[in-house]
Amino acid sequence: MGSKPWLCPAPTYRTLESYWDTDDDAPGPRCGHTLTAVAATKTHGPRLILFGGATAIEGGNGGAPGIRLAGVTNSVHSYDVLTRKWTRLRPAGEPPSPRAAHAAAAVGTMVVFQIEYPENVHLIRGNHEAADINALFGFRIECIERMGESDGIWAWTRFNQLFNYLPLAALIEKKIICMHGGIGRSINSVEQIEKLERPITMDAGSIVLMDLLWSDPTENDSVEGLRPNARGPGLVTFGMELSSCPFCSDIP
Repeated sequence: MGSKPWLCPAPTYRTLESYWDTDDDAPGPRCGHTLTAVAATKTHGPRLILFGGATAIEGGNGGAPGIRLAGVTNSVHSYDVLTRKWTRLRPAGEPPSPRAAHAAAAVGTMVVFQIEYPENVHLIRGNHEAADINALFGFRIECIERMGESDGIWAWTRFNQLFNYLPLAALIEKKIICMHGGIGRSINSVEQIEKLERPITMDAGSIVLMDLLWSDPTENDSVEGLRPNARGPGLVTFGMELSSCPFCSDIP
């Protein structure tokens, strides 16, 4: 359905036994849902909680082939990361009305993962990990609504102080470089990234920081070079040929 991200759990085909292993509790195809990470407990492994979304059915209007939206749902499903099994949840009480394109969050979940599993979970900073940006997109209001004005503003402020300390990139086995944006026009070595002193804010005036968090790949591989980025002044998009630039070549 255009650019909408779809969730569609796939059945497993058992080649030796010659049958499809389907999960009856798995959710049907949908988009506009929320998927929230929940940390492991004494009785459960780490889970993903799925709620709501716009569902889909095969076949268009008048019997035309394809996929079309069928409606919205308020179903809740839990996915166990360790067993890779879905469970349809049926919570007590009055459920929320069916909805799609909404928001949900487990506040601090990823921070808890980082603390509990420091060798397995690593957080890197994105371009919404900045006070002015996440306030604009509702994080400040969400904190206030959840905790009240005084505690909410305190929590929002503390989260943003944490964001200023987050690593800006990660190097996996000296082969894969990870960052939210890209290498843009300014980054020529891993050492440039390592030299950025933290805490660092978006308004620090660092071109390296802005490239790491805000540069984007071009819309398709036929567009080469550096181009102005529609996100804002001073930001760039970069073509696929940058993957063979000296920066990438120098990674063993």
